Amino acid sequence: MGSVNDHMQPMSATGINMLIVGAGIGGLSLAIEAHRKGHTVRIIEKRAELSALGDTIALESSAIRTMLRSWPGFAERAAAVCIDPGYNFYAENGDYLGTYSMGDPDLPPILAHRIEYHHLLYDYLRELGIEVELGKACADYFEEEGYGGVVLEGGIKITADVVVAADGVGSSSWKLVVGKPVNAVPSGFAIYRCNFPLGPALESSSMLRDRYGQYKTRFEFFLAPHGVLVFSLTPRRMSFMLGHPASLTSSEKWAGTVDKAECLPFVKGWDPICTEIINAAPPDSIIDWNLVWRDPQENWVSPKGRIVQIGDASHPFLPSAGYGGTQAQEDSMSLPECLRQAGKVNIPLALRVHNKLRFERVACCQRLGFMNRELILNVRRQGSLENLAMIHGDWLYKHDPEKYAEEEFQECASSILMGTPYKVKNSVPGYEYEPWTVEGLMDLAERGVDLEKIVGGTWRTSKQRQP
Repeated sequence: MGSVNDHMQPMSATGINMLIVGAGIGGLSLAIEAHRKGHTVRIIEKRAELSALGDTIALESSAIRTMLRSWPGFAERAAAVCIDPGYNFYAENGDYLGTYSMGDPDLPPILAHRIEYHHLLYDYLRELGIEVELGKACADYFEEEGYGGVVLEGGIKITADVVVAADGVGSSSWKLVVGKPVNAVPSGFAIYRCNFPLGPALESSSMLRDRYGQYKTRFEFFLAPHGVLVFSLTPRRMSFMLGHPASLTSSEKWAGTVDKAECLPFVKGWDPICTEIINAAPPDSIIDWNLVWRDPQENWVSPKGRIVQIGDASHPFLPSAGYGGTQAQEDSMSLPECLRQAGKVNIPLALRVHNKLRFERVACCQRLGFMNRELILNVRRQGSLENLAMIHGDWLYKHDPEKYAEEEFQECASSILMGTPYKVKNSVPGYEYEPWTVEGLMDLAERGVDLEKIVGGTWRTSKQRQP
Protein backbone atom coordinates (compact mmCIF):
# COMPACT_ATOMS: atom_id res chain seq x y z
CA MET A 1 0.00 0.00 0.00
CA GLY A 2 2.92 2.34 0.67
CA SER A 3 3.30 5.02 3.28
CA VAL A 4 0.58 7.67 3.39
CA ASN A 5 3.36 10.23 3.76
CA ASP A 6 4.19 9.57 0.11
CA HIS A 7 0.67 10.58 -0.97
CA MET A 8 -0.79 13.11 1.48
CA GLN A 9 0.19 16.61 0.43
CA PRO A 10 -0.25 19.06 3.34
CA MET A 11 -1.46 22.56 2.56
CA SER A 12 0.95 25.47 2.86
CA ALA A 13 2.38 25.89 6.35
CA THR A 14 0.41 28.19 8.64
CA GLY A 15 3.14 28.62 11.24
CA ILE A 16 0.69 27.48 13.95
CA ASN A 17 2.11 25.07 16.53
CA MET A 18 -0.56 22.80 18.01
CA LEU A 19 -0.18 20.67 21.14
CA ILE A 20 -2.80 17.91 21.44
CA VAL A 21 -3.31 16.34 24.87
CA GLY A 22 -4.75 12.86 24.51
CA ALA A 23 -4.26 10.21 21.82
CA GLY A 24 -7.78 8.84 21.73
CA ILE A 25 -9.79 8.72 18.53
CA GLY A 26 -10.52 12.46 18.62
CA GLY A 27 -6.91 13.42 19.33
CA LEU A 28 -5.44 11.16 16.64
CA SER A 29 -7.98 12.31 14.03
CA LEU A 30 -7.22 15.92 14.87
CA ALA A 31 -3.47 15.38 14.60
CA ILE A 32 -3.81 13.92 11.10
CA GLU A 33 -6.19 16.59 9.82
CA ALA A 34 -4.25 19.45 11.43
CA HIS A 35 -1.08 18.17 9.75
CA ARG A 36 -2.93 18.09 6.42
CA LYS A 37 -4.07 21.69 6.94
CA GLY A 38 -0.47 22.87 7.34
CA HIS A 39 -0.25 23.15 11.14
CA THR A 40 2.70 21.77 13.11
CA VAL A 41 1.47 19.05 15.46
CA ARG A 42 2.73 17.59 18.72
CA ILE A 43 0.62 15.00 20.57
CA ILE A 44 1.10 13.59 24.08
CA GLU A 45 -0.66 10.73 25.86
CA LYS A 46 -0.62 9.77 29.54
CA ARG A 47 -0.67 6.03 28.91
CA ALA A 48 2.65 4.26 28.50
CA GLU A 49 1.16 2.07 25.77
CA LEU A 50 -2.08 1.87 23.81
CA SER A 51 -4.67 -0.22 25.60
CA ALA A 52 -6.60 -3.12 24.07
CA LEU A 53 -9.59 -2.36 26.30
CA GLY A 54 -12.85 -1.16 24.78
CA ASP A 55 -15.73 -2.35 22.64
CA THR A 56 -17.45 -0.96 19.53
CA ILE A 57 -17.52 2.53 18.01
CA ALA A 58 -19.93 3.89 15.39
CA LEU A 59 -18.88 6.81 13.18
CA GLU A 60 -21.62 8.34 11.06
CA SER A 61 -21.04 9.65 7.56
CA SER A 62 -20.67 13.25 8.76
CA ALA A 63 -17.54 12.25 10.68
CA ILE A 64 -15.78 10.50 7.81
CA ARG A 65 -16.47 12.64 4.72
CA THR A 66 -13.18 14.54 4.91
CA MET A 67 -11.23 11.39 5.67
CA LEU A 68 -12.66 9.51 2.69
CA ARG A 69 -12.20 12.55 0.44
CA SER A 70 -8.76 13.78 1.48
CA TRP A 71 -6.85 11.10 3.42
CA PRO A 72 -5.05 8.85 0.93
CA GLY A 73 -5.60 5.16 1.64
CA PHE A 74 -8.00 5.72 4.52
CA ALA A 75 -11.03 4.18 2.79
CA GLU A 76 -9.23 0.91 2.13
CA ARG A 77 -7.92 0.71 5.68
CA ALA A 78 -11.31 1.51 7.18
CA ALA A 79 -13.02 -1.13 5.02
CA ALA A 80 -10.67 -3.75 6.48
CA VAL A 81 -11.93 -3.16 10.05
CA CYS A 82 -15.62 -2.36 9.41
CA ILE A 83 -18.53 -4.35 10.80
CA ASP A 84 -21.74 -4.69 8.75
CA PRO A 85 -23.90 -1.86 10.19
CA GLY A 86 -27.07 -3.96 10.52
CA TYR A 87 -28.29 -3.92 14.13
CA ASN A 88 -29.67 -7.41 14.87
CA PHE A 89 -32.05 -7.44 17.84
CA TYR A 90 -32.95 -10.44 20.03
CA ALA A 91 -34.96 -10.87 23.19
CA GLU A 92 -32.95 -12.08 26.17
CA ASN A 93 -34.28 -15.62 25.57
CA GLY A 94 -32.82 -15.59 22.05
CA ASP A 95 -36.00 -14.90 20.07
CA TYR A 96 -35.18 -12.84 16.97
CA LEU A 97 -36.89 -9.44 17.00
CA GLY A 98 -35.61 -7.98 13.75
CA THR A 99 -32.80 -6.01 12.10
CA TYR A 100 -32.54 -2.24 12.11
CA SER A 101 -30.28 -0.38 9.70
CA MET A 102 -28.79 2.95 10.78
CA GLY A 103 -26.92 5.65 8.95
CA ASP A 104 -26.92 7.33 5.57
CA PRO A 105 -27.59 4.73 2.84
CA ASP A 106 -25.51 6.83 0.43
CA LEU A 107 -22.48 6.77 2.75
CA PRO A 108 -22.76 4.01 5.37
CA PRO A 109 -21.21 4.58 8.79
CA ILE A 110 -18.02 3.03 10.03
CA LEU A 111 -18.90 0.49 12.71
CA ALA A 112 -15.74 -1.05 14.14
CA HIS A 113 -14.03 -2.38 17.21
CA ARG A 114 -12.58 0.60 19.02
CA ILE A 115 -9.09 -0.90 19.35
CA GLU A 116 -8.86 -1.78 15.64
CA TYR A 117 -10.00 1.66 14.53
CA HIS A 118 -7.75 3.33 17.09
CA HIS A 119 -4.72 1.44 15.79
CA LEU A 120 -5.67 2.38 12.22
CA LEU A 121 -5.46 6.07 13.15
CA TYR A 122 -2.31 5.58 15.23
CA ASP A 123 -0.49 3.80 12.39
CA TYR A 124 -1.70 6.38 9.86
CA LEU A 125 -0.33 9.22 11.99
CA ARG A 126 3.03 7.51 12.47
CA GLU A 127 3.35 7.05 8.71
CA LEU A 128 3.03 10.83 8.42
CA GLY A 129 6.14 11.08 10.58
CA ILE A 130 4.32 12.17 13.75
CA GLU A 131 4.97 10.09 16.85
CA VAL A 132 2.64 10.02 19.85
CA GLU A 133 4.68 10.87 22.95
CA LEU A 134 3.51 8.17 25.35
CA GLY A 135 3.79 8.26 29.13
CA LYS A 136 3.35 12.04 29.40
CA ALA A 137 0.46 12.77 31.76
CA CYS A 138 -1.00 16.27 31.86
CA ALA A 139 -1.51 17.55 35.42
CA ASP A 140 -2.71 21.06 34.58
CA TYR A 141 -3.34 23.60 31.82
CA PHE A 142 -2.28 27.26 31.71
CA GLU A 143 -2.17 30.16 29.24
CA GLU A 144 -0.60 33.55 28.75
CA GLU A 145 -1.05 36.18 26.06
CA GLY A 146 0.21 34.54 22.90
CA TYR A 147 0.45 30.89 23.98
CA GLY A 148 -1.02 28.09 26.03
CA GLY A 149 0.59 25.20 27.81
CA VAL A 150 0.39 22.18 30.06
CA VAL A 151 2.23 21.10 33.18
CA LEU A 152 3.14 17.43 33.11
CA GLU A 153 3.21 15.24 36.17
CA GLY A 154 6.72 15.90 37.45
CA GLY A 155 6.55 19.62 36.71
CA ILE A 156 7.80 19.87 33.11
CA LYS A 157 5.99 22.52 31.06
CA ILE A 158 5.15 22.35 27.35
CA THR A 159 3.84 25.35 25.43
CA ALA A 160 2.30 25.91 21.98
CA ASP A 161 0.35 28.51 20.01
CA VAL A 162 -2.79 26.48 20.65
CA VAL A 163 -3.40 23.62 23.10
CA VAL A 164 -6.19 21.12 22.46
CA ALA A 165 -7.63 19.21 25.40
CA ALA A 166 -8.60 15.86 23.90
CA ASP A 167 -8.12 13.99 27.17
CA GLY A 168 -11.68 12.91 27.87
CA VAL A 169 -14.22 13.40 30.63
CA GLY A 170 -11.58 13.70 33.35
CA SER A 171 -9.72 16.55 31.64
CA SER A 172 -8.26 19.09 34.05
CA SER A 173 -8.86 21.77 31.40
CA TRP A 174 -12.30 22.45 32.90
CA LYS A 175 -10.71 24.39 35.74
CA LEU A 176 -9.38 26.94 33.25
CA VAL A 177 -12.16 26.88 30.65
CA VAL A 178 -15.18 26.95 32.98
CA GLY A 179 -13.55 27.82 36.29
CA LYS A 180 -14.94 24.80 38.12
CA PRO A 181 -15.43 21.05 37.67
CA VAL A 182 -18.43 19.98 35.61
CA ASN A 183 -20.76 17.95 37.80
CA ALA A 184 -21.89 14.55 36.57
CA VAL A 185 -25.47 13.34 36.91
CA PRO A 186 -25.58 9.64 37.86
CA SER A 187 -27.75 7.46 35.62
CA GLY A 188 -27.80 4.61 38.12
CA PHE A 189 -26.40 2.27 35.48
CA ALA A 190 -23.02 1.08 34.22
CA ILE A 191 -21.74 -1.18 31.45
CA TYR A 192 -19.15 -3.92 31.41
CA ARG A 193 -16.96 -3.32 28.34
CA CYS A 194 -14.69 -5.95 26.81
CA ASN A 195 -12.78 -6.65 23.58
CA PHE A 196 -10.54 -9.64 22.88
CA PRO A 197 -9.12 -11.85 20.08
CA LEU A 198 -11.68 -13.94 18.22
CA GLY A 199 -9.52 -16.97 17.38
CA PRO A 200 -8.98 -18.40 20.89
CA ALA A 201 -12.65 -17.78 21.74
CA LEU A 202 -13.90 -19.81 18.78
CA GLU A 203 -11.34 -22.54 19.34
CA SER A 204 -12.42 -23.05 22.94
CA SER A 205 -16.20 -22.93 22.43
CA SER A 206 -18.21 -25.07 20.02
CA MET A 207 -21.28 -22.97 20.87
CA LEU A 208 -19.55 -19.79 19.67
CA ARG A 209 -18.24 -21.59 16.57
CA ASP A 210 -21.70 -22.87 15.66
CA ARG A 211 -23.31 -19.48 16.17
CA TYR A 212 -20.70 -17.13 14.72
CA GLY A 213 -18.30 -19.20 12.63
CA GLN A 214 -20.32 -18.41 9.50
CA TYR A 215 -19.95 -14.63 9.85
CA LYS A 216 -17.15 -12.31 8.84
CA THR A 217 -18.71 -9.56 10.93
CA ARG A 218 -21.74 -9.42 13.22
CA PHE A 219 -23.51 -6.92 15.49
CA GLU A 220 -26.21 -8.10 17.93
CA PHE A 221 -28.35 -6.72 20.76
CA PHE A 222 -29.89 -8.97 23.42
CA LEU A 223 -32.64 -6.99 25.13
CA ALA A 224 -34.19 -7.66 28.53
CA PRO A 225 -36.56 -5.46 30.57
CA HIS A 226 -33.70 -4.48 32.88
CA GLY A 227 -30.55 -4.99 30.83
CA VAL A 228 -28.92 -5.23 27.41
CA LEU A 229 -25.97 -7.15 25.98
CA VAL A 230 -24.36 -5.75 22.81
CA PHE A 231 -22.10 -8.16 20.94
CA SER A 232 -19.91 -7.65 17.86
CA LEU A 233 -17.24 -9.50 15.94
CA THR A 234 -14.79 -8.96 13.10
CA PRO A 235 -12.46 -11.53 11.50
CA ARG A 236 -9.93 -10.77 14.26
CA ARG A 237 -11.76 -9.72 17.43
CA MET A 238 -15.00 -9.89 19.37
CA SER A 239 -16.44 -7.56 21.98
CA PHE A 240 -19.39 -7.08 24.28
CA MET A 241 -21.06 -4.41 26.37
CA LEU A 242 -23.38 -5.46 29.20
CA GLY A 243 -25.61 -2.96 30.97
CA HIS A 244 -26.18 -3.33 34.72
CA PRO A 245 -26.93 -1.25 37.84
CA ALA A 246 -23.94 0.89 38.81
CA SER A 247 -21.70 -0.38 41.62
CA LEU A 248 -18.79 0.91 43.68
CA THR A 249 -16.35 -0.52 41.11
CA SER A 250 -17.87 1.43 38.19
CA SER A 251 -15.77 4.34 36.85
CA GLU A 252 -15.14 6.39 33.69
CA LYS A 253 -11.59 5.19 33.10
CA TRP A 254 -9.95 2.75 30.70
CA ALA A 255 -8.15 1.30 33.70
CA GLY A 256 -8.87 -1.38 36.27
CA THR A 257 -10.63 -4.60 35.37
CA VAL A 258 -13.22 -6.90 36.93
CA ASP A 259 -13.61 -10.66 36.90
CA LYS A 260 -16.11 -12.22 34.50
CA ALA A 261 -17.82 -13.85 37.49
CA GLU A 262 -19.10 -10.38 38.39
CA CYS A 263 -20.89 -10.14 35.01
CA LEU A 264 -22.50 -13.55 34.77
CA PRO A 265 -25.40 -13.05 37.25
CA PHE A 266 -26.78 -10.28 35.03
CA VAL A 267 -27.41 -12.73 32.14
CA LYS A 268 -28.74 -15.60 34.26
CA GLY A 269 -31.74 -17.13 32.52
CA TRP A 270 -30.89 -15.44 29.20
CA ASP A 271 -30.03 -17.22 25.95
CA PRO A 272 -27.02 -19.46 26.85
CA ILE A 273 -24.98 -17.78 24.11
CA CYS A 274 -24.82 -14.67 26.32
CA THR A 275 -23.11 -16.61 29.11
CA GLU A 276 -20.78 -18.19 26.54
CA ILE A 277 -19.77 -14.77 25.17
CA ILE A 278 -18.85 -13.52 28.63
CA ASN A 279 -17.02 -16.72 29.55
CA ALA A 280 -14.84 -16.30 26.46
CA ALA A 281 -13.33 -13.09 27.86
CA PRO A 282 -9.66 -13.50 28.85
CA PRO A 283 -8.50 -12.44 32.34
CA ASP A 284 -8.09 -8.70 32.92
CA SER A 285 -10.07 -7.70 29.84
CA ILE A 286 -13.38 -6.44 31.29
CA ILE A 287 -13.83 -2.92 32.62
CA ASP A 288 -16.85 -1.58 34.53
CA TRP A 289 -17.79 1.81 33.02
CA ASN A 290 -20.06 4.09 35.02
CA LEU A 291 -22.80 5.79 32.97
CA VAL A 292 -23.16 9.41 34.02
CA TRP A 293 -24.63 12.35 32.17
CA ARG A 294 -23.31 15.91 31.93
CA ASP A 295 -25.31 18.95 30.93
CA PRO A 296 -24.29 20.69 27.68
CA GLN A 297 -21.55 23.26 28.29
CA GLU A 298 -21.67 26.18 25.88
CA ASN A 299 -18.06 27.35 26.31
CA TRP A 300 -15.13 25.15 25.28
CA VAL A 301 -12.47 27.87 25.02
CA SER A 302 -10.19 29.34 27.72
CA PRO A 303 -10.39 33.07 28.60
CA LYS A 304 -7.32 34.08 26.54
CA GLY A 305 -8.32 31.83 23.65
CA ARG A 306 -5.30 29.53 23.64
CA ILE A 307 -6.88 26.29 24.92
CA VAL A 308 -9.86 24.50 23.40
CA GLN A 309 -11.60 21.29 24.36
CA ILE A 310 -12.79 18.66 21.87
CA GLY A 311 -14.61 15.34 22.11
CA ASP A 312 -15.52 14.03 25.54
CA ALA A 313 -13.48 16.78 27.19
CA SER A 314 -16.10 19.29 25.99
CA HIS A 315 -19.25 17.29 25.25
CA PRO A 316 -19.31 13.77 26.70
CA PHE A 317 -21.83 11.21 25.50
CA LEU A 318 -22.93 7.99 27.15
CA PRO A 319 -21.47 4.99 25.28
CA SER A 320 -25.00 3.56 25.30
CA ALA A 321 -26.44 6.70 23.67
CA GLY A 322 -24.12 6.87 20.65
CA TYR A 323 -22.77 9.80 18.59
CA GLY A 324 -19.78 10.52 20.87
CA GLY A 325 -17.18 9.25 18.43
CA THR A 326 -18.94 10.96 15.53
CA GLN A 327 -18.96 14.34 17.24
CA ALA A 328 -15.32 14.02 18.35
CA GLN A 329 -14.27 13.41 14.75
CA GLU A 330 -16.47 16.26 13.51
CA ASP A 331 -14.59 18.51 15.97
CA SER A 332 -11.35 17.24 14.48
CA MET A 333 -12.39 18.22 10.96
CA SER A 334 -13.75 21.67 11.97
CA LEU A 335 -10.98 23.04 14.20
CA PRO A 336 -8.03 22.78 11.75
CA GLU A 337 -10.05 24.56 9.07
CA CYS A 338 -11.01 27.38 11.46
CA LEU A 339 -7.33 27.84 12.35
CA ARG A 340 -6.35 27.84 8.68
CA GLN A 341 -8.97 30.48 7.91
CA ALA A 342 -7.94 32.71 10.84
CA GLY A 343 -4.17 32.41 10.59
CA LYS A 344 -1.62 32.55 13.39
CA VAL A 345 -2.44 36.13 14.43
CA ASN A 346 -6.11 35.29 15.10
CA ILE A 347 -5.94 31.97 16.96
CA PRO A 348 -8.30 33.03 19.80
CA LEU A 349 -10.91 34.05 17.22
CA ALA A 350 -10.50 30.73 15.39
CA LEU A 351 -11.18 28.76 18.58
CA ARG A 352 -14.28 30.81 19.39
CA VAL A 353 -15.63 30.44 15.87
CA HIS A 354 -15.12 26.68 16.03
CA ASN A 355 -16.94 26.60 19.38
CA LYS A 356 -19.91 28.59 18.03
CA LEU A 357 -20.14 26.56 14.83
CA ARG A 358 -20.24 23.33 16.80
CA PHE A 359 -22.06 23.84 20.10
CA GLU A 360 -25.74 23.79 19.13
CA ARG A 361 -25.25 20.84 16.79
CA VAL A 362 -23.45 18.85 19.47
CA ALA A 363 -26.08 19.72 22.11
CA CYS A 364 -28.77 18.46 19.73
CA CYS A 365 -26.84 15.22 19.25
CA GLN A 366 -26.54 14.82 23.02
CA ARG A 367 -30.29 15.25 23.35
CA LEU A 368 -30.86 12.91 20.40
CA GLY A 369 -28.75 10.25 22.11
CA PHE A 370 -30.93 10.50 25.20
CA MET A 371 -34.15 10.27 23.14
CA ASN A 372 -32.97 7.25 21.12
CA ARG A 373 -31.83 5.55 24.31
CA GLU A 374 -35.40 5.88 25.61
CA LEU A 375 -36.71 4.26 22.42
CA ILE A 376 -34.38 1.29 22.95
CA LEU A 377 -35.55 1.04 26.57
CA ASN A 378 -39.13 0.82 25.28
CA VAL A 379 -38.16 -2.05 22.99
CA ARG A 380 -36.72 -3.84 26.01
CA ARG A 381 -39.96 -3.31 27.92
CA GLN A 382 -42.23 -4.34 25.05
CA GLY A 383 -40.09 -7.16 23.64
CA SER A 384 -40.81 -6.08 20.06
CA LEU A 385 -39.25 -3.96 17.31
CA GLU A 386 -42.70 -3.25 15.88
CA ASN A 387 -42.84 0.32 17.17
CA LEU A 388 -39.11 1.09 17.01
CA ALA A 389 -38.49 4.15 14.86
CA MET A 390 -35.12 5.56 15.82
CA ILE A 391 -34.79 9.32 15.43
CA HIS A 392 -32.26 10.24 12.79
CA GLY A 393 -32.21 12.47 9.77
CA ASP A 394 -30.35 14.22 7.03
CA TRP A 395 -29.31 17.08 9.33
CA LEU A 396 -27.22 14.52 11.19
CA TYR A 397 -25.79 12.43 8.36
CA LYS A 398 -25.41 14.84 5.45
CA HIS A 399 -23.35 17.41 7.35
CA ASP A 400 -19.76 18.12 6.25
CA PRO A 401 -17.93 19.78 9.20
CA GLU A 402 -14.83 20.76 7.21
CA LYS A 403 -16.78 22.45 4.41
CA TYR A 404 -19.16 24.04 6.89
CA ALA A 405 -16.22 25.64 8.72
CA GLU A 406 -14.78 26.84 5.42
CA GLU A 407 -18.06 28.32 4.22
CA GLU A 408 -19.29 29.80 7.51
CA PHE A 409 -16.06 31.05 9.10
CA GLN A 410 -16.22 34.67 7.92
CA GLU A 411 -19.88 35.18 8.78
CA CYS A 412 -19.47 33.60 12.22
CA ALA A 413 -16.24 35.48 12.92
CA SER A 414 -17.91 38.78 12.00
CA SER A 415 -20.80 38.06 14.36
CA ILE A 416 -18.36 37.41 17.22
CA LEU A 417 -16.34 40.55 16.53
CA MET A 418 -19.43 42.73 16.16
CA GLY A 419 -21.41 41.12 18.98
CA THR A 420 -24.31 40.20 16.70
CA PRO A 421 -26.25 36.91 16.64
CA TYR A 422 -25.12 34.06 14.42
CA LYS A 423 -27.68 31.48 13.25
CA VAL A 424 -26.20 28.02 12.86
CA LYS A 425 -27.09 26.02 9.75
CA ASN A 426 -25.87 22.56 10.82
CA SER A 427 -28.46 21.71 13.45
CA VAL A 428 -32.04 20.42 13.50
CA PRO A 429 -34.15 22.25 10.87
CA GLY A 430 -36.70 24.54 12.47
CA TYR A 431 -35.40 23.95 15.99
CA GLU A 432 -34.68 26.95 18.20
CA TYR A 433 -32.09 25.88 20.74
CA GLU A 434 -32.98 26.34 24.39
CA PRO A 435 -30.71 25.31 27.27
CA TRP A 436 -31.69 22.00 28.86
CA THR A 437 -30.43 19.77 31.65
CA VAL A 438 -30.07 16.04 31.98
CA GLU A 439 -32.08 16.01 35.18
CA GLY A 440 -34.90 17.78 33.35
CA LEU A 441 -34.93 15.18 30.56
CA MET A 442 -34.75 12.33 33.06
CA ASP A 443 -37.72 13.76 34.94
CA LEU A 444 -39.77 14.04 31.74
CA ALA A 445 -38.85 10.49 30.71
CA GLU A 446 -39.83 9.09 34.10
CA ARG A 447 -43.22 10.81 33.76
CA GLY A 448 -43.77 9.16 30.39
CA VAL A 449 -43.50 12.36 28.33
CA ASP A 450 -42.71 11.83 24.62
CA LEU A 451 -39.39 13.69 24.38
CA GLU A 452 -39.62 14.04 20.61
CA LYS A 453 -43.05 15.68 20.63
CA ILE A 454 -42.17 18.40 23.12
CA VAL A 455 -39.35 19.88 21.02
CA GLY A 456 -39.81 21.84 17.83
CA GLY A 457 -38.03 21.25 14.56
CA THR A 458 -37.69 18.38 12.12
CA TRP A 459 -35.47 15.88 13.90
CA ARG A 460 -36.63 12.91 11.86
CA THR A 461 -36.07 13.42 8.11
CA SER A 462 -35.15 9.92 7.03
CA LYS A 463 -35.76 6.38 8.18
CA GLN A 464 -33.72 3.33 7.28
CA ARG A 465 -35.49 0.31 8.64
CA GLN A 466 -35.13 -3.15 7.16
CA PRO A 467 -37.26 -6.08 8.29
